[in-house]
Amino acid sequence: MTFINSYKPPTPRKSFLSTLEENPYDINFAFTLPTTFETPRVKLIPFIPSQHAERFFESTKGHDLFRYVLFSCTTLEELLGIVEWLRRDSSNVLLLIIDKTKVDPTDRNLGGSMAGIIGLFHNSKQNLSTEIGPVVILPPFQRTHVCRNAIGLMMRYCLELPSAGGLGYRRVQWSANSLNLASIKVAERMGFVREGTLRWSWVLPEGKEGKKSREGDPASGLGRDSVVLAVCWDDWEGGVREHVDRLIEKV
Repeated sequence: MTFINSYKPPTPRKSFLSTLEENPYDINFAFTLPTTFETPRVKLIPFIPSQHAERFFESTKGHDLFRYVLFSCTTLEELLGIVEWLRRDSSNVLLLIIDKTKVDPTDRNLGGSMAGIIGLFHNSKQNLSTEIGPVVILPPFQRTHVCRNAIGLMMRYCLELPSAGGLGYRRVQWSANSLNLASIKVAERMGFVREGTLRWSWVLPEGKEGKKSREGDPASGLGRDSVVLAVCWDDWEGGVREHVDRLIEKV
């Protein structure tokens, strides 16, 4: 028996700045988003590069918001590249977090102020599972209602049955860099249960903190251990739903 391997790596895209010109912008998500995706204080909408990318990037300057994230965002081009990488897989979606309690005088049509981003990736209809991430909250909105409302909305969307407007998933995962104690704490506060640590789960980009590998390793980036947490449907119906409701309602 003979065989061939005709694989050729795709040609790298020269620039992602062209996504700033796309109108309408196709989010390429294989699942239906709620028509009303909000609490009394926070709203989630699709992240549209032409409307949101430049302002979001400018709001991150001077802050180490991507220290533990799996990508670097030192330039607008890098941010757009990550947004495009997420979009190309129809099991992913990236959303903008809007704080409805603060009016943005420069964009009153937004319905509030740009407060961060949150996403879902690896959505699986077959296995009824997904993972929340990335979650990046802009500095003025940290340690406020924004984070718990945004994550709570995602949990409701994923874990409620279709008859209640959700996806009916059995499992929602949260994966955090083992060095990112704040992320682990946020997940546990929202009711996620720590399940274990995946050692050497990612090769990190240059400049990221991590573990040094062995001599002769084919990758130059350091390694990451990931702490895995999850909320499953039986956790949700066993009290986590009510816990999340209380967190969302908390002033």
